[in-house]
Amino acid sequence: MKFLVFLGTVRNSTPPKPARLGERVAQACMACLQSQFSTHEIELIDALDYPLEPVFKPHFAYPKSKAPEQLNTLADKIAAADGYIMISPEYNHSMSPALANLLNHFGSSLFSYKPSAIVA
Repeated sequence: MKFLVFLGTVRNSTPPKPARLGERVAQACMACLQSQFSTHEIELIDALDYPLEPVFKPHFAYPKSKAPEQLNTLADKIAAADGYIMISPEYNHSMSPALANLLNHFGSSLFSYKPSAIVA
């Protein structure tokens, strides 16, 4: 099985110290998953690696094969995954804007009927 772990923080300044506290949480989560489920493929999707513009045109609104390559690559990863883990700091009782922006580029059909978890 394949799982994607989404790191939904892009803060790289302090405080808090050390910077990117969420990255430490993601690394701990990845280590736990890899030790418990060593036969499964687990991949980290870091929002910093996808500097996407605010959603004006989501992936599914583009004609076939006309979406930006970065969106196509991530859409393929999401579609191929069997489940998802979202790692996000809490922002006003919700997920981080960085994670929301990343996920909002893709339609719900890519995520449908697959297990997910939230680590906050």
